[in-house]
Order: sequence, then structure tokens, then C-alpha cells
Amino acid sequence: MKGATQIRFSYTGSSNFIAFFVDAGGKRSEGIVNEIGTIAGTTMETLASGKYSINVEASGPWTLEISQPRPTDGKQVPPATFAGSGQQVLGPFKASTGMRVGMKHTGTSNFIVTPYLLSGRDGGLVNEIGSFSGVQVYRPSGLFFIKVDADGGWVIEMTPL
Repeated sequence: MKGATQIRFSYTGSSNFIAFFVDAGGKRSEGIVNEIGTIAGTTMETLASGKYSINVEASGPWTLEISQPRPTDGKQVPPATFAGSGQQVLGPFKASTGMRVGMKHTGTSNFIVTPYLLSGRDGGLVNEIGSFSGVQVYRPSGLFFIKVDADGGWVIEMTPL
């Protein structure tokens, strides 16, 4: 495995659901998920070449579906608007120009929006706690995904520069 790696997860339990990659040398990744209670979503991580195990701590039924999307085309953006809640990965997208990325969050905890190229993470657009409304400029260099981590509702709006 190498590059952007997408993980779909679900859990039905009342206590912690913790999952993370561990490389062959025993080094732990940032983590796939660390939540309390029933949850479902999608996230993305960047993995280096090598073999990995997954450490899971859960008190109820869970699933993890791991893939390394390698699309050759994507939805043309901007313009585009997406709304949702919780953890999701949007895309694949392609862009022929830079864009303004407007972001809104109505939750009370972390709100993190991160672009990913096929090779892996491509910087970050926002990492705030609580309600948020703001705009960042993003100039992708190829096909890309947008990873959203949120505890509440969110809106992502891409408009041309």
C-alpha cells in the first residue's frame, strides 16, 4: 500500500471505537477513527510503501473497508457545493483552475478539511474547533479528494478564482 488510502467504517456500540494502522516496524498512524458510540463514515490517510496491520478496539460490531482509489478521471470543479455531517471523503475531482473553498461547520468539536492527491495528503484547508465559516484558496495539481472530519453539519462550496 502506498499513497492515498480510503477507509469506510461503521460501528454499533456504546463505548469507544478506535482503529489505526500499524506499520511493519510497529509505528502507529494518526488513526482511522476514535469515536464513542454508533458511527459510520469515510476517511482517508496517506500510507508509505510497506505492509500494515490494523489495531481495532471496540465493544460492538464493526466493519472497515479499505481501498486505494486510483481514478483516471473525476468530476470537474469548480463550481460545486456539498453538504453533509460527520466524516466523509468527497471526490474524485479534477480542476483546470485554482478555486476558493468556502467551508461552514455547525458542530461543537473538531472541523478538519484536508485535500488529498492520489499520492497522499496535499496540505490542509481548515482545522478548527466549534462552529466555523471561512474561505481558503486551493490549487490542486491533478485529481484530488476532499476529506471532511466533523461532529456536526457542514457545507463545502468550491468557486472559481
